Amino acid sequence: MNTGIPIEIIPTPGQTIMEAIEAARAKIAPIPCPKHPKEYLQLAWRRTIETADFGSHFRPGVSITPEFESCPCCKLIASGVGPEDSLFSFDNFPRDVAAKIYHTERCREFAACPHGVLLLMGNTGTGKTHLAVAVMREFVMNNTAQPLFISAQDLFTKHLASLKAHSFSIQAPSSPIPACQQAPLLVLDDLIPLPIKRDGEEILLSIFNFRIQHKLPSVITANLKPAEIEEAVGSRLYDRLRGAAYEAIEFGFESKRHLNRPEYLRRCKEEYEQNKLN
Repeated sequence: MNTGIPIEIIPTPGQTIMEAIEAARAKIAPIPCPKHPKEYLQLAWRRTIETADFGSHFRPGVSITPEFESCPCCKLIASGVGPEDSLFSFDNFPRDVAAKIYHTERCREFAACPHGVLLLMGNTGTGKTHLAVAVMREFVMNNTAQPLFISAQDLFTKHLASLKAHSFSIQAPSSPIPACQQAPLLVLDDLIPLPIKRDGEEILLSIFNFRIQHKLPSVITANLKPAEIEEAVGSRLYDRLRGAAYEAIEFGFESKRHLNRPEYLRRCKEEYEQNKLN
């Protein structure tokens, strides 16, 4: 997308062409996302320059039209994150107990240079998905590649659907396994005891063996205790995850999800009113 507002480039005396272009870049003000007004669109400077019509040579006074990337929320939604969860960030993660401060900082460190497998496990409603999405947010803000967010339940359901017989007139759904294997950053959310034990182990093993071999970073969240992980994923995958683990962080505190209810209902009401106006 672009702003539609051209910026004129006029070099000052003694200024090189590139200096004039960089000076024009500094004049481009951020604009809010039309879908998420609290988020700002990111300037796609390389695309702005590539699409500029400079002709055969640069001419003083030529104009460029700024090109913008989608906002972080839009990118997260396109990566599989739900609309509500796309609002998650490190800044709005509640750090009401000391352990959460540690958890946040370790996840920040992983987000700064994603490598290996970050495992977030423990009680439900304690912020595991929040921090996993916060890691994704940092990734989309600093990379053009698109990560992938998928729940374990969706992974298994969609893969099994791809194996079913379909009429020739209907295009069979594709398995999510290749996308999970190749995503530059994968978040596998809500890992549960496998519904299809042997096949489930093979599915997960094919994904994470590929990712570990190709040094692709991953985040796994699980409503499981550390002692339950091996039983849930199988000994072969468990051994590989241990060998590639960035860190395994346990969330042992109680769920605080109910505390978000007033804010969630406020957003629901706000969106309903906005839809009525439109």
